[in-house]
Amino acid sequence: MEESLIYKHLTSQTTSEEESELLSWLEASSKNKQLFFEIQAIWDARYAFSDKSSSVDLYNSLIGMNKRLDQLEAEKRKSKNLKRKSLIYLWGNIAAVILVAVFFLAKYAVSSNSEMMYTYTNLLPDSVKQIILKDGTCVWLATNATITYSGEYLDKERVVKLDGLAFFEVTKDASHPFIVKTKTFKVKVLGTSFAVNSDNANHKGEAVLLKGSVQFENKEGEGLIKMHPGQQVLYSEKSKSLEVNEIDAKTYTLWRFHLVSLLNVSIEEIVSSIEQTYKVQISIDSTDLKHHKYNFYYKDCNSLDDALEKLFYLTGEKATIIQ
Repeated sequence: MEESLIYKHLTSQTTSEEESELLSWLEASSKNKQLFFEIQAIWDARYAFSDKSSSVDLYNSLIGMNKRLDQLEAEKRKSKNLKRKSLIYLWGNIAAVILVAVFFLAKYAVSSNSEMMYTYTNLLPDSVKQIILKDGTCVWLATNATITYSGEYLDKERVVKLDGLAFFEVTKDASHPFIVKTKTFKVKVLGTSFAVNSDNANHKGEAVLLKGSVQFENKEGEGLIKMHPGQQVLYSEKSKSLEVNEIDAKTYTLWRFHLVSLLNVSIEEIVSSIEQTYKVQISIDSTDLKHHKYNFYYKDCNSLDDALEKLFYLTGEKATIIQ
């Protein structure tokens, strides 16, 4: 696999076909997974530290990783000499990236008296970051979401701690239940697809089940409800209230593909969504449209012009930006 595909994934630029190709590559061998996580760790580290004096050590680490990439390609393609772009060339200014060793000491704290911890955080604004756990489980992290799990993952239970919004596509493993813990509640599954949103500041939580079956529990482990596909659970720890809604789970979880889906909405709701996404004010003549309902989709990673063009094709009315 070319390194460029990994970087497209890390910057949320891959297509669905490329994501499938990357997933197949990861599942092909443990070496591929280990290499991917190392590259991802270095990438994440750019946003954790700003120690420019570490560039020499980072340079040596990247050179070593380049050699490992060469070795993997050599094993796959035998004696063929492959041209590849340097990791350092693709990343640009090395001085902007920090010391790998420092990152591992700080984020993956390891000592003789403590177990290894893995932490992934999406610090990029208006983005979705996908990570793949060592059992093949895929996790999509929304902006400012953090997931943490220990080196004991897969020993007994697959336990991850979440702060923020994430979507999980869990690999089935009946002998190792998958548990998402937040400060307010827990979600326990065997193999399924679902989204979890933890609002720790207000002691609230949300779970949306796309497929499979999950047990929604309070933080003490008391089972509150067994969810079925198409359900949304809203929980408040303060009031001990539990609200269950039947929803279109696919629509609620499309955010992981940067797709905003608005079903059976008014023109005012569409305009409001676009304004919030792109932080603008929009003017459109909606006099003849106010009694109409629409289904409207747009990608929040595309340009504002792209969204407005789709709106014009849908309504026949041209929208303008208020300066």
